Amino acid sequence: MLALLIPAQVFAEINLDDETALKGFDPVSYFDGVPRMGKPTITVTHEGGLYRFFNQRNQTRFQNNPERFVPAYGGFCAWGVLDDNDREDIQPGSWKIVNDRLLVFHKSYLGDGRRDWNAAATQRGGDTVLLEQTDLAWQKLEAE
Repeated sequence: MLALLIPAQVFAEINLDDETALKGFDPVSYFDGVPRMGKPTITVTHEGGLYRFFNQRNQTRFQNNPERFVPAYGGFCAWGVLDDNDREDIQPGSWKIVNDRLLVFHKSYLGDGRRDWNAAATQRGGDTVLLEQTDLAWQKLEAE
């Protein structure tokens, strides 16, 4: 009975907003250094998420190698996965590429995930160390 009261997104493997990943932003554009809003007419469905693209070139790049471009941790906040063992929503303008993986973060008046990630990386030995720790935390979340 309790499960009926918990939103379905809590159990989701991919952070979706009306079935759309990355809140409609083009995942390939992050790797070009400028996140851009994707167009609703240029899309690809991958592992249950609808990804939008700014142009057909980016759509083709994604189709040729989707695992390179999908955000890590299902598009949930990387810092939230590590620090809170939780699937937190994101603000798509808060991001970072680490070891060729797209990390997205929450950012609001309640906190700034990228700022906290960067501070922790400085204290704990760098982005790669945090990434390894976050991978372990994500595996635990997926197993729940």
